[in-house]
Amino acid sequence: MISSGLSKEKLRSELRSMRNRLSTYEVLKRSNDIITTLTSLPSFLNAQVVACYLSFGSEVYTHGLVKAYCGTKDILIPVVDRE
Repeated sequence: MISSGLSKEKLRSELRSMRNRLSTYEVLKRSNDIITTLTSLPSFLNAQVVACYLSFGSEVYTHGLVKAYCGTKDILIPVVDRE
């Protein structure tokens, strides 16, 4: 169980650890649920520009979202410099 007294870094670490224990099936299922909810929102449907990240590891799988909407919306993807 996650305590509310944890530092921000510790909380992130614990949540990442919990997420990393999910099976690939569970990550994809939950990702699909999230993307389905997102793409049904009026704010998403009416948007011409959408900011997104490319998923890595056990993060919400976003590659399908980018692929599905790259021809109809401007998709902004940040560049991360890990120095």
